[in-house]
Amino acid sequence: MKKITTLFLSAAIGGFLFSNTLGAQQLFKDLLPGPHPASSNPLQYMNVGSSMYIVTWQSGYYPYKLWITDGTAANTTLVKDSIITTNLGDRVEMVASMNNYMYYIVRQNDGYTQELWKTDGTTAGTTLVTDISYSTSGGWPAQNFITMGNEIFFQHGAPGGHGRELWKTDGTAAGTVEVIDLDPGSSGGSQYAGMDNRPMVVYNGKLYFSGATSLGNYELFSSDGTAAGTALIQELTPGVSGSEPDDWETLNNELYFTADNGSYNELWKTDGVTATKLTTSTVVGAVTSFSNAIYFNGGTNLWKSDGTVAGTVVVPGTTMSDDFTGATPTYLFFGNAQFIPTPPYYIYSYFRSDGTAAGTISVPYDVAKSASYNVLGNDMYITRLDSGSFTNVGVWKSDGTVAGTSKILVGYGTGFCHVFNNDVFFSNIDPATGGEPWHLGAPVGIPSVAAETGGRIYPNPSFGVFTVKIKNAVSDMNVEVYDMMGKKVLTVHGTDSFDLSTVAKGIYFVQVKDGKENYTQKIVVQ
Repeated sequence: MKKITTLFLSAAIGGFLFSNTLGAQQLFKDLLPGPHPASSNPLQYMNVGSSMYIVTWQSGYYPYKLWITDGTAANTTLVKDSIITTNLGDRVEMVASMNNYMYYIVRQNDGYTQELWKTDGTTAGTTLVTDISYSTSGGWPAQNFITMGNEIFFQHGAPGGHGRELWKTDGTAAGTVEVIDLDPGSSGGSQYAGMDNRPMVVYNGKLYFSGATSLGNYELFSSDGTAAGTALIQELTPGVSGSEPDDWETLNNELYFTADNGSYNELWKTDGVTATKLTTSTVVGAVTSFSNAIYFNGGTNLWKSDGTVAGTVVVPGTTMSDDFTGATPTYLFFGNAQFIPTPPYYIYSYFRSDGTAAGTISVPYDVAKSASYNVLGNDMYITRLDSGSFTNVGVWKSDGTVAGTSKILVGYGTGFCHVFNNDVFFSNIDPATGGEPWHLGAPVGIPSVAAETGGRIYPNPSFGVFTVKIKNAVSDMNVEVYDMMGKKVLTVHGTDSFDLSTVAKGIYFVQVKDGKENYTQKIVVQ
């Protein structure tokens, strides 16, 4: 399943009447005071350590502004005013974080001029890193940023006919360089897989991506961040057709991905040395990790894999031809489209699964459409239309059951939900304040573990290595680590320590199961 950590929020406004009927949700802060149409219009939220950044744009005048908050209105301040003044979309994009700095791109009106900036959350500490423009004569915009260690990697084609290659930055102009030119010329040595896919991933201290071979085909490459340390791991599809690896997932210290055999995608895994094919005749669609297994759309059924060929099997009695739509710590959600010969020509059905045949059941429309990867505790949060009318956008929450699914706010322009600091944020338009950031208003869902309750994870914060201490444990511990979106990033068993040095810095939630009780604690990777 493709997920990104920066959430883009809709900021449509107009002469609509709207109501916020439930009292639990509230205005977070009126960043541009005054009634509608005076609106700050939040566009993006991004978590960096213990802070959240917000990009807003002011309707009518169009200045993009950058804000920072610790999750309280009192400590929400303006970092930079008038980043750029243009009415063109996508001109400011928060792209990565590294060493407590947030990095963002500013794109000028010509569409080719772009700058890389960084900020530590202060006005004085917000500075230009370097110009990373391209030109009409060639090149490629900087995209697909990912942090590894003390460097940020991205795909970029410099002006003058250069193709899309692997670049990196250490946060300085001199340290923003091309790593290697795998395919000299305009074609590019690093494959762009589209915004919905994930063309690069960090695994065991190296970067993995779809890179160009001497034949011009895209195959499985890894890089330690140097030209000498960038190499082909294995040509998965020998001959003239490239395998174009994509859809990366990590589980139990192995990296899973899809690869094209020339006709359809297959499921593979690698330990960084060799690669192993797990499927042969099955068409592999969407892929995600859930409940200590890899799940994927097998064309007509839900499949799962334990990392072995024998353990890569269909979940009996399931039908799946669509995408995964969300997950709680307990359930995974997906859809199936059944085509029929008469209008409307297809019928959608939705399912919830715990990974077993008995635990895979049909769910109603409201539950399915409220499924999300924006997870806090056992609840998913999402904004959606209840009908074809754009005047009926609401914020919903669901635990995957009918009884636990409800609309918690009725409004207009709510955009997408964003989880930060044990709270849920979203953009909402209200007549009294205009389009501003709103939130649930109180921590919910995820308990913390204190030492006196029998569990402790330390040091916290840490640069990556954590130790788990559970009093009176009755069996080996199983440790699962989730990011703020509810995606599992690590599973370890039978150990009292774990390493998150290869994941992005930020807040994570750890669930520890010792055979008797479950413990949960929030940790910070710095």
